[in-house]
Amino acid sequence: DGQAARDRLAAVIHLYAERNNAEAMAIELAIRQWARRDAQAADAVAAVDAARLKNVERLYVAAGLGADDARARAFLFYSFVFGQGLMQLETEGPRHRDRLVEACALLLTDLAPLGATA
Repeated sequence: DGQAARDRLAAVIHLYAERNNAEAMAIELAIRQWARRDAQAADAVAAVDAARLKNVERLYVAAGLGADDARARAFLFYSFVFGQGLMQLETEGPRHRDRLVEACALLLTDLAPLGATA
């Protein structure tokens, strides 16, 4: 779509972090709980997780990281995006924005500048 990889990563972080969707998180958790008891559900969850991680990893590679660093950063990214949705944090106001800005900066450290094409 012509958007730089770093810009796309930042947009995904903001999309998930700024929209606390309790219903969607409840569904995600229910599916993961189901996957603990059902092999087919577990396979589906593993496939979705792998696809999500691979997509983020590709963006990190496109933004200039090597494969190993991209894989590790993708795991952190994915953990942050979904983990912060599980936490009962203040979701508005300056403290939340500051936390979001700091987390985003860490997840995007050492990448090509915003707007740069890979």
